[in-house]
Amino acid sequence: MTEKVFLHRFFDIRCSLIQPKLKCALLLSEKFKEEHCQFGWRTSDVKKSAGFTLIEIILSLALISILVSIGMPIYQSFQTRNDLDVAAVEIVQTARRAQVLAQASDGDSSWGIFFQPDTLTLFKGTSSTTRDASFDENFEISPAITPTGLSQIVFTKFSGETSDIGVITLTSSTNETRTITINKKGMASY
Repeated sequence: MTEKVFLHRFFDIRCSLIQPKLKCALLLSEKFKEEHCQFGWRTSDVKKSAGFTLIEIILSLALISILVSIGMPIYQSFQTRNDLDVAAVEIVQTARRAQVLAQASDGDSSWGIFFQPDTLTLFKGTSSTTRDASFDENFEISPAITPTGLSQIVFTKFSGETSDIGVITLTSSTNETRTITINKKGMASY
């Protein structure tokens, strides 16, 4: 048996006899074994890292809060632009539906649209005040969007034309705008 193997076994036996709880066989270097066995240290005296330190948790939370603070305004901007685009498409589609219903003389009447706070209403009749409310179809518009300009558009029976010529301007809470133009033929462009 070589001297190195002999010393290794000697330290293993000595450690197991003197301190049974010491797991000298798990230690990697012979020098480390000698130091620990010689001074009577136990492996339970060596602290093991389990979990995260308070500093790591604080740094992680700080990083997350920085990312959220950067991301929220960007998300809100996208959401506002999306609400503005959705409102513009909803108004144009509802105006087109009113025009088609008027051209088809559905219910032998004119059809139109008008704005109320946060709502677009498709109605049957010659004006929003004399309409037949049982035929109303309401469409929600985001509260962050403010429509200005034409408040009502009525399409005449059979021709589908309108005398309500003008512009509807949609303004978001971030002052972005979309403009919808209504011509005499009742066509909406935006």
